[in-house]
Amino acid sequence: PLRLTPGSHVVTFKEGDKTVVSAMFTVKAGTSTDVVAHRTADASRSAVVTVFPNDLSGIAPGKTRLVVSHVAVAPAVDIRVDGTPLFRNVASGESLTLELPAKTSALDVVPTATSGSALLSPVQLKLDAGTLTRVFLIGDSTADSTDAVVQEIAVGVVGSQRPTKVSTGDGGQAADSFVGGGPSLAVWALIASLLAFAGVTVLSRTASATSPVIGSWHSR
Repeated sequence: PLRLTPGSHVVTFKEGDKTVVSAMFTVKAGTSTDVVAHRTADASRSAVVTVFPNDLSGIAPGKTRLVVSHVAVAPAVDIRVDGTPLFRNVASGESLTLELPAKTSALDVVPTATSGSALLSPVQLKLDAGTLTRVFLIGDSTADSTDAVVQEIAVGVVGSQRPTKVSTGDGGQAADSFVGGGPSLAVWALIASLLAFAGVTVLSRTASATSPVIGSWHSR
């Protein structure tokens, strides 16, 4: 992860003294962005740079945000979670987002609209609540070098939690407030509070940070 000042920046990728690809991108204060250099589905073409903004907004209790980005030398793919295609016809350079129940799941990648051999064998993902899990499909399918780079970022939880206790009054006072002909002598109320996160700022690749990237790893 790099901390950058807000504004425009130029990123250059080199192999020795040779520039492979260079591109300009812009970052805003308090945001998180992944900048990826990769080849396209056509391996004969020059490398490109794709910028992927990270959604750091909080998510509902018990949920996790899964983002899968296709940056491999491979045709369009279907991305499956626990055997079910959740992302279909994803082309190189594209990224898709889904919110799921937090749990450990297996992710694999197959050529789109087929049940043929997987381009990426199942990767076990521990999808924790209140996190953004980013998966990048990388490598070259023709060289059997496809792999996954996985990154987890804390984003926080918003919305009400399940209550642990609900007060219903005592000594019949709650019932007395609803029956009888005159003003009630008992006053009761049920108060609910909401806990929310506001302005969460997390560092991924190019942002100022108050919370760390939890982890990043290759599947192989």
